[in-house]
Amino acid sequence: MIVKENNESTNKKKKRRMLERDLIASDIDFVVADYWIEGQGWDRSRLTSILPNVYFVKLASLIIKESPDEFFWRHDFNGKFSCKSAYRGLMELKNSVFEKAKWSKIWKCKTQYRINVFLWILEKNRILINSRKFRMGIIPSPLCYLCENHEETQLHALRDCSWAAAVWKFFISPRYIDVFFNLNSNDWVQWNLKTSAGSARWTSSWSSAFADIVHSIWLVHNEVIHNPEIALPNDPVKHICSRIVGANNSTIPIDKLRSVISIKLQNMYIGVGGLAQDDCTENWIKGFTGCIGKASPLATELWTIYHGLELARDLRAQNIILESDSLDTVNCILYPDSSHPHFDIISQIFKIRKPWYLHICHVLREANYCADFLAHHSSYSSNLNSRRTS
Repeated sequence: MIVKENNESTNKKKKRRMLERDLIASDIDFVVADYWIEGQGWDRSRLTSILPNVYFVKLASLIIKESPDEFFWRHDFNGKFSCKSAYRGLMELKNSVFEKAKWSKIWKCKTQYRINVFLWILEKNRILINSRKFRMGIIPSPLCYLCENHEETQLHALRDCSWAAAVWKFFISPRYIDVFFNLNSNDWVQWNLKTSAGSARWTSSWSSAFADIVHSIWLVHNEVIHNPEIALPNDPVKHICSRIVGANNSTIPIDKLRSVISIKLQNMYIGVGGLAQDDCTENWIKGFTGCIGKASPLATELWTIYHGLELARDLRAQNIILESDSLDTVNCILYPDSSHPHFDIISQIFKIRKPWYLHICHVLREANYCADFLAHHSSYSSNLNSRRTS
C-alpha cells in the first residue's frame, strides 16, 4: 500500500511538472476565464492542447459562474459561515497538529517496540484495568485488587497505587514530584516523553526510562493479580530496577556478564555478543562479539554464555552474575539434563565455571540493549567460529 501511494505521489508530481512546462511555453499569462466560452462552456480545443485528458474529464463537470466572484466558507458544506463550523474548523486544525506530534513522540521513543505499542494503547485509554472490566460486567467491583481502597483507573494502577508511587518517587527528581502526581491521564504520558523529569539515579534519557518503568509496573501488576503464587514485592524499587536497564541501585561488588544473539536474515549467520560490567557502577569493562554460522537459537545462546565465561576467565573475575534474556537457556544451565541434545555445550559451560561464584539469572530484553547491539553488529561478520574482544 505504501509503495502504491508513493508511486501515485510520484506520478502526480511528474504530471504537475509536465503541465507547468507546457503552460510556461504557451498560455502562462492566461486565466481560467480565458478558457471559458460564455453560453457554451469550456473551450475544449484549447484545453486539450495543454491538459492531459484525465484533468479535462475532471473539469468537464464544473461550471464557471458568469457573475462576480464571491467568498465561500470552506468549513461548511453549504458555504455559509456559522460559529459552530468556525469552532469545529479551528479544533480540527489544532487537533491534527497536536495528534501528529503526540503519536510521533510515542513511536520515536527509544525503547523496545512492544513498549512503544504499550504506550500507544495507554494513550488510547485502552488498558484493561478494573474500572473498565467493571463497566463491561466482567468483575463485580472496580476497586484495585492490590490496595482495595480506590477505584482502579489507568493512573491509579500505573502511578497512584501505593507500591507504584514508591517506585516513581525513587526515580522522579524532587522538583517534579508535585507536577508528576497531579497530571491527568490525558497529559501524563506526553509530559513524561518530553520532560527530563528523572533524578540522578537514572543514567539514560527520561523518555526511555519512563517507558521501561511504566511497562514494568504494568507487568508486575498483572503477575501479582493473575498468578496466586507471586506476591507483591517487599521492595518494589529494587524489583523494578532488576527488570530494567539504566538504574544505578546496586551496592554489591560483583562483575556482571550479559549475553544475547542476533540473526542476519540475508544469510542466516548467527552473531553472538556480550559484555562485562561492574555491577556497582554499570561501567563497561570489556565486550565480545562472534559469528558461529548456523545453529538453533538455544544452541547459540549456550555458545554465547560459553564465550562470555571465557571472557570472565580472561579477566580473572571471581564473583559473577550472568544475565541472559533467554529463559530456556537459563533453565538448561540451572537444571542440566544429560539427555539434552545440547548437553555437550552445557558440559563445557560447567567445566569453565567451576572455580568461581556464578549466579545465573534471566532478564528481560530491555536490560540487554548493549549486548543486543553487539550481537547485531557481529551477525554481519563472515569470520566464523571466532571471538573478538574489545
